[in-house]
Amino acid sequence: MGGERETTVPAKSRSRPGSQTIGKVRIHESAGEVHFHDDSRKLKVAIPVAEWHDLLSKALHSGETSFTFIDHDHETLLAVEVTVGRKNDVDVELTIEPASVGDDLARLLKFTYGG
Repeated sequence: MGGERETTVPAKSRSRPGSQTIGKVRIHESAGEVHFHDDSRKLKVAIPVAEWHDLLSKALHSGETSFTFIDHDHETLLAVEVTVGRKNDVDVELTIEPASVGDDLARLLKFTYGG
């Protein structure tokens, strides 16, 4: 735990000091990344701040209201869905799931990023 620009808001699940929880996902910024945690399942997704900003902005303003970010380092994925209710209330649903990297994706990642 740690980072910058952290806040605490009321949530259904217990939030750690210095972070914001949306539903069951705790969020904070650290070392140039936005970290998403599902503490009950011990899952984490880390997204570079600029990339998170671009993804969310696109979901809010382009009509493409959902996206999935795969964090191959933590073998997790973050699914984001922007919803519009009956009274035009806009909200978001965040889900973190485990993700295994298949052989073909592993080769593509090695080609792309080295290692």
